[in-house]
Amino acid sequence: ALIDGILASTNLQDGSWQGFEGNDLEVVIDLGKSIQIKKIRCNFLSDNNSWVFLPKQVTILVSDDGITYKSIGESTFSSEKETKTALIQPVSFSVKGNARFVKLKAINQGICPGWHQGAGNKAWLFADEIVVE
Repeated sequence: ALIDGILASTNLQDGSWQGFEGNDLEVVIDLGKSIQIKKIRCNFLSDNNSWVFLPKQVTILVSDDGITYKSIGESTFSSEKETKTALIQPVSFSVKGNARFVKLKAINQGICPGWHQGAGNKAWLFADEIVVE
């Protein structure tokens, strides 16, 4: 569901989100052969009322052999501020060059922050649609 071409909505129950309770996301996409890549993007959901938070950090890496990876970039997010409504946070990285493998790592916030009604309990990380252009 992370690469099925169907974009999720702000409704976490729409069937397109992949959820991780207290766990990180690490996914490797094998493109089958080395191709020119211009951009890699992915969407994450923030829905604090449902204990869903943006990841602490998102990192994109690429490789030709699936063993040695080169970092393309990273984005970081804080859970210190409450989000009143559900929102989709796109993350996008520009790439210059060829690669066969794309690795996306998203680090879960871990636990709900102190200001949250679920403080101290496991936080959810929701991701959808990794797109390689």
